[in-house]
Formats: sequence, C-alpha cells, structure tokens
Amino acid sequence: MPESTYEDTQIDVEIEEGFDPDQLKQPNQQTYSTEDEWLPPQPITTDLLPVLPLLPEMIPEPLRPWLTDNAYRMKCPLDFVASPALVMLSALIGTRLTILPKTRDDWTIVPNLWGAIIGDPSSMKTPSSSAVFKPLTRLVLAAQEKFEGEIRTYEMEMVEYEAQKKAHAAQAQDRHKGKTIDNPVSYPEAPTKPKERRYIANDPTTEKLADLLNENPTGILVSRDELIALLATWEKSGREQDRAFYLEGWNGSGSITIDRIARGTSHVKFICISLFGGIQPAKLLGYLRAATEYDNDGFVQRLQLAVYPDKVPWAYTDEYPDKHARDKAFALIQQLADSDFSTIAYQADEYNRFPYTRFEPAAQEVFKTWLTEWETEVLPNESGLLLE
Repeated sequence: MPESTYEDTQIDVEIEEGFDPDQLKQPNQQTYSTEDEWLPPQPITTDLLPVLPLLPEMIPEPLRPWLTDNAYRMKCPLDFVASPALVMLSALIGTRLTILPKTRDDWTIVPNLWGAIIGDPSSMKTPSSSAVFKPLTRLVLAAQEKFEGEIRTYEMEMVEYEAQKKAHAAQAQDRHKGKTIDNPVSYPEAPTKPKERRYIANDPTTEKLADLLNENPTGILVSRDELIALLATWEKSGREQDRAFYLEGWNGSGSITIDRIARGTSHVKFICISLFGGIQPAKLLGYLRAATEYDNDGFVQRLQLAVYPDKVPWAYTDEYPDKHARDKAFALIQQLADSDFSTIAYQADEYNRFPYTRFEPAAQEVFKTWLTEWETEVLPNESGLLLE
C-alpha cells in the first residue's frame, strides 16, 4: 500500500468532516476573509462592576447638608467628600478619646482612620478633599497665630532669664571672693518653650514627623495629593523602615524608637498617624498586584475609607455654598477640636494609656452582632487575595 502524503491525509480528514475536496483544486478562489471584510477593531476594556452609591442618609446628620452641598456644586460623588471628612474628624479626636468595645475586656481601639480617593486624573479628587479640609485650615491658621504670640512672649522671657543668670553668676563670684551679698538673686527657672499645635502635615520626612508627634502626642493627619508618591519614598534605599513607622502609626496606640546615624536616637512615646490622599486606578493596580503576589504588608487593608465610586453625571453648576450648612459643620469641627473629653471619659491609668469610654447597652448589642457576623460569616470566606 502506497504511503499516504500529508495532503492525502488532510483530504481524507476533511472529507470525513463533510468538506468538499474539489475546493482544493480551485487555487484562485479565496476561502478566507480579506482584510476589507474585517470589522473595525474595538478597544479592549476592563469594565468594572457597578458600585452601590453612598446615600445622604448614611452620613451623620450634622455633616450631611454640608457634604451633600459640596458634592452637588462640584459634581463629584458623595464619597469624595464623605471619606476625607471622616478621616479629618478621626484625626481631631486622635488619642484624646479611645473606646473599649467590649463590656469587660480591656481591648482598646483608637478611632484612627486612613482613607483615599481613587479616581482618574481630573476627577475632582484634590478639589473635593480641599473643600472638606477648609475648617481644618482655619484651625491651622489659628494655631499658628497663637504660637507666634507665645514665641514672642517666650523670647522676652528668655532675655529676662539670661539677665538673671548673669546676675546670679556675678553674685556667685562675689560670694566666692568673700563679699557680702545684700540682695541675693536666686537662680532663675528657664521658661518653657511653647509648642505649636499641629493638625496636618503634607510632605514630612519620617524623622520630622516623629518630632511633630512628640510635640503633638494626640496625633496628626498626613495629607498627600498622590499617595503613590508617599509609597515610592518607602522603596528608596535607606528608607525601608518608613513603611513600618506608618503602619505602626495606623494603630494609634503604640510607641516607636528611631535610630539614625545623623540624628541619633529618637523615642516617640505616642504614634498616631491619620492618612489621606488621592490615587489613580492604574497606579494603584500595580501596588495591589505586588501586595497580592508577594508583598502584602497590610497597607492597603488599612485604607478603611478608600473609595472608588462610579462617576456622576456632570452639569455646569454655579451656585453659592449653603452658608447655614457650612457654618454648622465648621462650628461642630471647632467644638470637636476644643473639646475636653475628660468630662465624658474614664481617665488614663496604669492599665490604659489613654482616656477611654465604652458603648451604651443598645450600641453594645449592635457591635456584638456585627462582630459575630464578621468573624463567623465574612472572614472565613475571604481568600486573602486583594484582587479577588
């Protein structure tokens, strides 16, 4: 039996499949589509699933009119103003008031929050957070003015202090020489240098942030236009410990020691860092991929208030801000910054580093139900892979 060729085999197969072998004898006949017959190429897209909207009734009433007014006038999602507002409030409270969420246990939570606005360029990320931080800017300017006055007073006290030191030294020399001192001058007590109340820092080095935290032990808000820029600094040679510093600051209840050749050793007794910024989806994806595959340090999970809402329809809007809503919100934020929580909290003691409070009975039941569902239904079904 003659050996079959490749062509014979192909014909046999195609005959078995119902193919007419006579077509192979028509070399000039096209049996495939020409380039002109292809449909126009379409872009490859990765459409995201729709996101449930943040509804106004989900926002605490004192802030609701102010935030909804800002979102309406800027034509941005409500999430874009609610997220920075909550982070700002958490930063104002800081370690001044903590909560023990169980009735008897000493488990302590500092109400510290991290958040981020995820959005494309020109999606109103920065304008929306800047609008929300306006009352914080008021607090900053007032604190700066107060500090400048205290510094002037301190400098005058230092002049008097130095003069008294010289007088005391002169009397000491006279006494050493055996002279009688009629009006002895006691050694003066040095005046205390004032510390500026800092609410926010935009681009501090870790070392400077440690100094600010030592002067502001209740905590501070770090705000960045682009969070990726902050993450990039953590990858630089010699800055590997910066990441651990921030992660510790998220807890809000710890302390840390920083050792540097140039600056020596710095002890931060209370490290509470609130964090907020914007980030573009494409840049975040690369970080998520790394965190999912091999470098999951828990940073992304700490962004409790990271929001990536669907876009809202745009329409030209030019209206005055709601003055009543704005003034009410600003007054609330001012009151929160000035509040003395010692009147409503248990004071710090040898077992609790910070003033604390507990849930009232009804709220305790809500927390108990939520925590039980979280631990028994949600967490067991989590894969641990961020992109899933």
